[in-house]
Amino acid sequence: LEQLETFGVPAMAYGTDEFPAFFSPNSGIDAPLRVDNAGDVARAYWSSKELDLPNGMLVAVPNNDPAGESVESAIHEALVEAEAANIAGRDVTPFILERVADKTSGDSLRSNIALVKNNASVGADI
Repeated sequence: LEQLETFGVPAMAYGTDEFPAFFSPNSGIDAPLRVDNAGDVARAYWSSKELDLPNGMLVAVPNNDPAGESVESAIHEALVEAEAANIAGRDVTPFILERVADKTSGDSLRSNIALVKNNASVGADI
């Protein structure tokens, strides 16, 4: 978030005061800005355009799938395992994906699909 702020990119959380993690609605980080509906996002966008600001904006939509927390936890565990096994470079991603799928008994795929569908729905509303 600090990098985005440095480059003047507004970051907002959709319907929450906490900036969501990728799979989980919880990150422990306060959202710099909260928007509660597509109209709020549209007003922010048009205000930016009226001010001639040259940047985009990030709207973070929380993943409310029940498996999100366990998937986030599995990712962190798999990253630790990868480091302990000296897995690096292009081998990290396949290792992480396989370990997370195993650790969550496939819930990671279901959670990811729920995330994509919710993002698409919110994006279409915006």
